[in-house]
Amino acid sequence: MLKKAEMLFLTASLCLFTAGSLAAQTKILYPEVELEKKGPVLGVLVSGGSLTASSANTLGGLGHFSLGLSGSLSNPSFKGSPRGAKVSSGSAAAVLRAGILEGATLGPGLHGLGSLDLYLRLGNLATNGWEEDNAVFWGVGTRIGILRNSILSPAVSLSAGYHRTSELSLAEVIYGPLPGPKDVGISTWSVRCDVSKNFFFLTPIAGVGFNHNRFKSPPGAAPAGTNPAKVYFNPAGFTVSTTDLVYYAALEWNLFLLRLGLELGRTGGDTFGSLNIRLAL
Repeated sequence: MLKKAEMLFLTASLCLFTAGSLAAQTKILYPEVELEKKGPVLGVLVSGGSLTASSANTLGGLGHFSLGLSGSLSNPSFKGSPRGAKVSSGSAAAVLRAGILEGATLGPGLHGLGSLDLYLRLGNLATNGWEEDNAVFWGVGTRIGILRNSILSPAVSLSAGYHRTSELSLAEVIYGPLPGPKDVGISTWSVRCDVSKNFFFLTPIAGVGFNHNRFKSPPGAAPAGTNPAKVYFNPAGFTVSTTDLVYYAALEWNLFLLRLGLELGRTGGDTFGSLNIRLAL
């Protein structure tokens, strides 16, 4: 009787194990879901934490320029990957900013209200997981000054911009080799509020805002159904949109006309870091 009970127990255990294994093998993964969870940090690598990679100051009107380089890194983990892929991601960008309006003076030490800068951002986004791929990107935007830095006041400004990448095979980066092209393009609308205060050679900076990210896969990006990696693609393409809080803090060292900044921030549950260098004229 005991042996019969043992046999029944072993048979039931084997059935449960087999059912669990089949369920794991037939699990279907959707790139849209992973991009909704982990895509936001890719948007920040394109836009930057600080959109101008600088302190909160506006430049001071016509004839003033700033030219800088910005490098950013993050390491999001796409848990939906069948291999638990961590995607080391980074970007390098050049940021050109030009002063347009000097702004109004409110009183002694209080100036820059309504000052205006325009910026252009050009760069490359690189992703390295189970595969490697990269995309060029561009961005344009504006910064409006509320206050410029002075002995009496910090610098306070609002910035807004639009950024867009070329397409990259992000699904293969996450999941490994897959049949057919799996291209995804990223576009990002960004808004920031920045505050900074210059203390001679050192400027602390804090900023907060949001990114509205859009991840678009064109029609015919991959066949319908599942492939050997159990990843499903919609043949009509897909569009995923997320709106995510972005916040960061930075320190900028002032070396005459040269500025060197280190920035650390968070968005969508992931951490990003940036190193910025710029020349202000």
